Amino acid sequence: MRLPRSFPIRGVSRRSHTRTVKGATSLKAAYERVGKAVGLPASDVAECYRLRKRKITPPTYTKKHHEAMWMMDTTERQLEEHIRRLVADANAVQPLINGRPRFRYQHHWISINSGSGWPDDQLLDRKTHTLYVFENKRETESPRPDQQEWLDDLSHVGGRLVVLGTIRPSNYASLFDIVGLAPQPGQGHGADQHGQEQELDRV
Repeated sequence: MRLPRSFPIRGVSRRSHTRTVKGATSLKAAYERVGKAVGLPASDVAECYRLRKRKITPPTYTKKHHEAMWMMDTTERQLEEHIRRLVADANAVQPLINGRPRFRYQHHWISINSGSGWPDDQLLDRKTHTLYVFENKRETESPRPDQQEWLDDLSHVGGRLVVLGTIRPSNYASLFDIVGLAPQPGQGHGADQHGQEQELDRV
C-alpha cells in the first residue's frame, strides 16, 4: 500500500524545497577563502577537494594544495583544539601578569538552559585588557542567524572589546599575532604568497 505524501513517517524526513537561508553552507565561498589564503585559484581548490572526496589522487598536488585541503578538512572541534593549544603555548612563553598567565581562554561548549547564538570563544588578554570574541566554524560553514546577530550586536560595544567575527581554518593564523607567537613550520595557514596576514572575517 502506498502512503499519501502527507503521511508522517517517524525517522524519515522529506527533502525540503525551501530556499537556503543566509548563513548556510557555501562551498563556493569556502573555495574562494581558502584559495586566497594559500595563493591558489578557487577553481584549483574546488577540483582538488572534489577529487579527494571521490578518493582520486589529484593530478597536481603541491604544498599549497596540502594546506588548502587541511583548511577544507579541519572540523570545528579540531579547530577549537588548535586554538586551545595555541593559547596554552602563548601562556608558556609570555611573562606572567601579576603571577597569572597573560591569556584566559573560554570556549562556550553547550548552551543548555541558555539563550542560543552566543559566540563560541572568548580570549582575554590581561596585559592589554582586551577581550576578543569570535565564533568557530569549519571552512564550509557559516554562523547561524542567531549567532551572527550576537556578533553584530557585540561589534557595536565600545571599549576594549574586539569582535573577530568568524575564525575558520583559513584565517586561524591571524591569532598568532594576537598571542604574540610565530607560526610553527606548516602552521602558517592564512598568509598569502607575500607573507601578508590574512584579514579576519570582521563583522
